[in-house]
This record gives sequence, C-alpha cells and structure tokens, in this order.
Amino acid sequence: MALEKLRIKPLPPSALPEISVLFNPNAYTIVKPVTWSVPQASSGSGGQTDRAVNAPTLVFGGGGSIS
Repeated sequence: MALEKLRIKPLPPSALPEISVLFNPNAYTIVKPVTWSVPQASSGSGGQTDRAVNAPTLVFGGGGSIS
C-alpha cells in the first residue's frame, strides 16, 4: 500500500479549499494530566474508605494542559 498525503476537506457550506499536508507518523502521544485528591475528614483522620469498593473516595481536582 502506497503512502498518501493527509487531505483536510472543510465541511459544506465552507468555501475554504482542500488542504494536502505531509503527515504520516508511525505513532503519536497526547499527554493530559489530571489531579485527584482524598477529601479531608472533619475529624482529621484523612479520607474515608468506601467499604463497597475498598478504596478511598476521591475528588476530581481538574485537568492540566495537553502537551
């Protein structure tokens, strides 16, 4: 199979032309970190473990930028 150029075709009703680019990587990676934290219990003993799943309850702290 011969390699072909990537062609980007704008969707109608766009008047932009089709663009051909040289893009044919073997692999690529996208990294987007996220943060999780264990909520602090009011008694100061740390996060509570959910006995149904035997793991602490976590709180999503947000996502970082893609690199």
